[in-house]
Amino acid sequence: MRPLRTILLALIPASLLAACAFPPENALYDQSPDIPPYMQDNFDDYVSETRDWIATHRVFLTDDHEMEIARNIPFEVRPDTPDTPDTMAADQPSRGVLFVHGLGSSPWYFHDIAVAMAKDGWLARSILLPGHGTRPGDLSLPDYDDWTGSVAHQVALLEREVDEVWLGGFSTGGNLVTSYA
Repeated sequence: MRPLRTILLALIPASLLAACAFPPENALYDQSPDIPPYMQDNFDDYVSETRDWIATHRVFLTDDHEMEIARNIPFEVRPDTPDTPDTMAADQPSRGVLFVHGLGSSPWYFHDIAVAMAKDGWLARSILLPGHGTRPGDLSLPDYDDWTGSVAHQVALLEREVDEVWLGGFSTGGNLVTSYA
């Protein structure tokens, strides 16, 4: 009886380890060929190219593909009126905020606060960290330099449009903006 118990105790963990050695065959766990470009010359091109890239590489979870794309692309919310009308052009806010989401999240996480800040005169932007927005398998494609490079580049783009840049982030995004600052 004892040898049978010993054999079973050895086989059970071995079979569990063998089962974990092979990932499930599912498109969610496959990798895209690369990460989306994030060094565009302006924010509008960044949003447009990221949208196209997500539409091509995302593994959609629902039948509402447009909603899934909209919840994963970078976005900006511009104020209706500038925050300092005496010193700024009618369509140019003086303050901007760049939001960076956390690991496994998306720019949409900041939608509500971006809208509220725009009502208060801010230019609010939320970016998509490389590796996000398509499928979990893509999270292994970028490295730390991609994430820090993306944040630094988007800060530089925002600095072209406003006098004062603020940064906000959640989880990984909070660490990235703190590290940048």
